[in-house]
Amino acid sequence: MGPVTVFLLQLEAYYKRVGADSRIGPVHISLYLTIIQLWWQGHFTVSQCQLMKMAKIRIKATYHKYLKDLVCLGYIHYKASYHPFYKSEVAFH
Repeated sequence: MGPVTVFLLQLEAYYKRVGADSRIGPVHISLYLTIIQLWWQGHFTVSQCQLMKMAKIRIKATYHKYLKDLVCLGYIHYKASYHPFYKSEVAFH
C-alpha cells in the first residue's frame, strides 16, 4: 500500500468518524485537517504557532481547548514539548 493510499484511507476513516460524532465541530475539523496536512508533508512534530496559523485559530485558549478535545476524544496522540524552542509530537489513532 502506497503512502497516498494510506493518507486517503486515514482521511476517509476520519470523515466517517466525524460524521457520526456530534461533539466535533468546525474548529475541531480545521485543526485536525491542519495536523494531517503537516503529517502528510513529513512534519511529525508541530508548533502551536504553526497549527494556529494554518487552522485559522487566533486565540490560544481556543486552540488548547480544541486540541485537548481531539486528544480526549481519541482522534490524535499529542505529546507537548513544554519548551519554546522544541516542537510537540503528534500522531493519529
